[in-house]
Amino acid sequence: MGTRKPRNGNSQYRELFFTWCVPGVILVIFGRLSDRLVLSHFGMALLSIGILYYGKVKRFRTWWQVVWLALFSVYLALGFLELLK
Repeated sequence: MGTRKPRNGNSQYRELFFTWCVPGVILVIFGRLSDRLVLSHFGMALLSIGILYYGKVKRFRTWWQVVWLALFSVYLALGFLELLK
């Protein structure tokens, strides 16, 4: 009952992909089709954070994480600014 199976690398990548990237792509597609930039911006923010977590799992260099965190922050800010309009 208290034992836990160790995760293999593929299931961890699959979780990242379906948690962050798929919803991000869906938001970008619906945002573009409906001409709502707010959805596209939030979708790109989700994609960016998913790639950031992927880099953490793969133990990429710090600059990788900084770039994707910056992109996440920019798209999140753009989404909130679009909401205020």
